[in-house]
Amino acid sequence: WANCFADDLFKELSDDRVLQLLHRMKTDYKEDEDLINSVSSLITGLSLSDWDDSTHLQFERDLRSLVGRIEEFALSAGIDLSDNAEIVDGLKSLAEGRISDIMGRLTKVAGANVAADVLERLLAHTKVPHHGNT
Repeated sequence: WANCFADDLFKELSDDRVLQLLHRMKTDYKEDEDLINSVSSLITGLSLSDWDDSTHLQFERDLRSLVGRIEEFALSAGIDLSDNAEIVDGLKSLAEGRISDIMGRLTKVAGANVAADVLERLLAHTKVPHHGNT
């Protein structure tokens, strides 16, 4: 997930916790437990071994908030990305994942036919004129 975001994308961001989370998520840890403890320490101030019953809820809430801020900033940055394929590819992956998730939810709620109709209407509003190779 963190690799969807090129470092250049966040150079204008001053939210230290967001930047630290991204850095920790991109770090190559020898063990998964090291990553978990690093993220836990950032979010809760505690290592995993020091958690109590309520820490899980705090961790989940705060992690969702940080992830949401990262994704919203990335998708709403308003930066000209035409010359940075790495950032474009990462954001494309992020947007595709979100769309897939929402379509899956819509399919469960309203059925496959309704979801397909919604997607067709959305596509009709975002059609880009085809340009030839001339």
